Parts: sequence; C-alpha cells; structure tokens
Amino acid sequence: MTLQVADTLEVRRWLLGFGIDAEVIAPTSLREALHRQAAELSRMLAAPRKPPARMGARHRRAAASG
Repeated sequence: MTLQVADTLEVRRWLLGFGIDAEVIAPTSLREALHRQAAELSRMLAAPRKPPARMGARHRRAAASG
C-alpha cells in the first residue's frame, strides 16, 4: 500500500494496531519511528509497576461531590 500524508502520526497509530501482522518496508524514517515506539513500549511494560493507591473515604466524598 502506498500512502501520501502530511504527518505520519495517525498512520503510525494505525499500523501499531496491527501489531506483528504489519511490516513497514519504506520509508526508512517511518520504519525507524515505529521501531523506537515499540522499544519504548517494551521498556515501559518490562518495568514493575506499583499498584494504584486506594482512595480514602474523604477523597471518595470529594470526588463524588464533583
């Protein structure tokens, strides 16, 4: 498929939605941008995460009153 776009942001998001079932052949800049995003995602998911803090009663009331 060949596309002509002013910016690749939406195309990158669309392509990432296909996961490993899509491969960008050209341009090299788009291929490299997707590679950087995939590497960053891998680093982010590899790091252990702290569980979210539980909201206290006072914070629940404040959130509910809006």
